[in-house]
Amino acid sequence: MIGKALALILILSSALTIGIVAAACDDDGGGGGTVTLEEFFVALQALDDDLEEKSAELDAEGEALGEDATVDEAVAILRQQVELIEEFVNDLDALEAPPEAADLLEEAVSAGGEVVRLFGELLDEAEGTETLDEFFSAFDDAETDAAFQRFEQVCLDLEQLAADNDITVDFNCDIVFSNGRFFQWPEGTQT
Repeated sequence: MIGKALALILILSSALTIGIVAAACDDDGGGGGTVTLEEFFVALQALDDDLEEKSAELDAEGEALGEDATVDEAVAILRQQVELIEEFVNDLDALEAPPEAADLLEEAVSAGGEVVRLFGELLDEAEGTETLDEFFSAFDDAETDAAFQRFEQVCLDLEQLAADNDITVDFNCDIVFSNGRFFQWPEGTQT
């Protein structure tokens, strides 16, 4: 169970960084580059695929944690995930975005930075806990819920921008953090 909870946290942070991918910006951060929207989304998907591959290794480590796992082991795995996300966000700075994506990418960078900051702070606080149950309960935080929801919305908006322009992307926006828990929506349209 502990391994599954940690794996869900890792999966969520991976999915959220997919949304960050869509926050790609040009060197001056203002969008308006010379790339097309399709080229932009191709570059985003490539970054996303790379992050998913790296995150899968951490997911497997999280799944392998048993009931006898220590808080230190959980913290170490999640800190590696935060490092991956930070690296990913830095890589986004090197991307060029067309004007159509400028507002969304600005929001995604902001939301992604907030998620990284809050996740790091929660890990710092949780590090002092004695049990894994206490550790995971530290993630039950209204500010963190709001940051993840903001980030999820940007991810959904980016998927919609791609769909509106007949561009196929797979950003996995279906994993949600709410009230200290992670949920994955079922396949298909939700009503």
